[in-house]
Amino acid sequence: MFKMVFDYTVSLFVIIDPFVSLIILLSLLPQSHEKNMIHIAFKSSLAVFIGSSVCILLGGLVLKIFGVDVPSFKIMGGVILLLLAIQMVQARISGTRYVQNEADEARRKADISISPLAIPGTLGPGTITTILIYRNQASWQQIVALFIAVLINCVILYIVFVNARRLEKALSKTALNVFTRLMGLVVGSIAFQFIVSGAKELWFKP
Repeated sequence: MFKMVFDYTVSLFVIIDPFVSLIILLSLLPQSHEKNMIHIAFKSSLAVFIGSSVCILLGGLVLKIFGVDVPSFKIMGGVILLLLAIQMVQARISGTRYVQNEADEARRKADISISPLAIPGTLGPGTITTILIYRNQASWQQIVALFIAVLINCVILYIVFVNARRLEKALSKTALNVFTRLMGLVVGSIAFQFIVSGAKELWFKP
């Protein structure tokens, strides 16, 4: 069980990449209520946990409703993650997580914690896809491990958000970019694993 929790936690961590979410938060924060940082951090991380939990509980049902088989979804999910990884390696924020018109709209909001910070800033297509793939090839023990991994990542996200200004002072833009590029390499590896696994399952499908 511990190994499953560890593997899921690491995989979700590199895809969620809380430091990219931190950059999004800092870009939106100046015109928001900075005194409410704890409130923003809690509400955003809670929204990510709830959204992820819904994906775990209902993800299989959604695929069945639309008639999508898991191998095909793995391939498409791998492609999405590969596009995300390419942008991360270039130290760019993926358009699936953050676009300028959403940012402009968010700056006029009194509360940015759920949209766009939690969704799609943190819980974007890449994260949702990964959770659905893990969920649809999991035993009940793996599902429990996946819930725990999501919870751990949400706690990490909360800690990062609460300490946003301290981290901004401690970490240079270059350091964040280097970290993002490294995470991009790992996400790219996960993407290829999904694509190859899905292709094998389709190829040898009875």
